Amino acid sequence: EALKLAAELPDLAESPAEKAAAHGISGAVYAQFGRVDEALVQARLARDLDDTHDRRMMLADALAEAGETQQALRLIRTESLSRPNDPYMLNTLGYFLAERTENYEEAFKVLARAVALAPHDPYIIDSFGWVRFKLGDLDGAQRYIEQSRKELEPNIHWEIEDHLGDIYWYQGKPAKAR
Repeated sequence: EALKLAAELPDLAESPAEKAAAHGISGAVYAQFGRVDEALVQARLARDLDDTHDRRMMLADALAEAGETQQALRLIRTESLSRPNDPYMLNTLGYFLAERTENYEEAFKVLARAVALAPHDPYIIDSFGWVRFKLGDLDGAQRYIEQSRKELEPNIHWEIEDHLGDIYWYQGKPAKAR
């Protein structure tokens, strides 16, 4: 039913802004169902109508999911150049590098800067911990991701828990990992 609505939504929009939003929503629905090619088409249409930061980041996500990693990385790098002191943009770039490439050293540098700019943001702290994991620094990774978890309390986030579970597993602590 959601896929049917996603296909119909752009035709219901009356203004260019509504149409861009509709393409964005449709793209998100397609992405949730693993229909990456359709998600990419929708993200491109949304950006063509409304070339904003949010639309460019949505397009970068869609490009990455469609296997166009280098094109996505170029888009994210371009965005980060226009926001050099934005810790959230630095987090986006650093986490992308850590997850989608093997440029772990660059990811580390970018995320270290993001943490310096936003030292209490749990998601940025998690990303910095995660790149430490990717570099093989299990103790440092654990320290940062546990800090991330504390910053988020009393809430929890599945991805932070997943990262911490991976770290515990590789440290030989299967009970804590579970």
